Amino acid sequence: MATGKKKAGRRAGGKKAAAEAGPVHLRRYLPEDVNRIVAAAEAIRALDPGAPHLDAPRWRYVCADPYADSESHFRVAETASGQIVGFSYRFDPPRVEGGSYRAVYVVVHPEYRRTGIGTRLLEATLGEPVDPSRDPGWFATTTVDESSEAGRRFATKAGFKKGYTRLVMERELPGRPLPDQDVPGLKIERFVGASAFHDWASIHNEAYAGQDDAIRHDADDLEEHRPVDFRPEHVRFAKVNRERVGYLFLRETADGGHIESIGVRPKHQGRGLGRALTRAAIDYLVDRGHTRVSLIVDQGNKPALRLYTRLDFEEVGRRHYLIRPAKGR
Repeated sequence: MATGKKKAGRRAGGKKAAAEAGPVHLRRYLPEDVNRIVAAAEAIRALDPGAPHLDAPRWRYVCADPYADSESHFRVAETASGQIVGFSYRFDPPRVEGGSYRAVYVVVHPEYRRTGIGTRLLEATLGEPVDPSRDPGWFATTTVDESSEAGRRFATKAGFKKGYTRLVMERELPGRPLPDQDVPGLKIERFVGASAFHDWASIHNEAYAGQDDAIRHDADDLEEHRPVDFRPEHVRFAKVNRERVGYLFLRETADGGHIESIGVRPKHQGRGLGRALTRAAIDYLVDRGHTRVSLIVDQGNKPALRLYTRLDFEEVGRRHYLIRPAKGR
């Protein structure tokens, strides 16, 4: 482990290299930036493992966000030599409960931190808050991993306060065999049929009703603006007595598989459908040759925590979702 003096020396060396690289300017995101942003994210991740959301598939997914406008929702920080040393992104998704909120992510190369670039990116991307009289539930949010001291300091200075915490959980694959599912009339079905996007959106909106930051899915948006790496195999339905009552959505990453979300219609919750859908995800990822799977769950969601613990998922980190209310709230 490096000593404090060695670390300080490395930081000083990095700042010197950054200074020698010349001024950094901010510009708008261009569609051809995708591969360069992905490469920058991976490079920063190698230097700062505590920074969240930096895997390549995540940023390919982000750049295809159907709700994001590249003219106003992205900014890139670039040196005179053309090196991307930071980028920011926001999106204003519609909420299941009505209205919207603004999620903001700022990523800066460690050698360029504490130079004001992060603040410039945040201000350029965040924009003006929504008028509280028009949308009283509006708020801005950002995400910081518990292990990222730099990220927490930056967000606090920018006026964000702790909102809630989610646990990052992982399980090795294949791991211990899972128990057989025992749900009468249950069938796990692939993402097929003309109503697939409609059913996915409908189940999601029902399952996440009541959650303040739950994104309202629209079937047309899901279908028209699906990410370039979207695969129909990444979605499964739980079907009971010929009705689709639950869904699974996962991604495949450089590190393995990630379960993005599982939703079950409220009247069917507590019957083992979440367990069956999780098992379907694990079976698929094992068949694809992955060696681990991850997911994120609310710290206060005790039923989900019990389920994933029984399925041998272990906590590997905590992710804080920070809130900045609109002025006047």
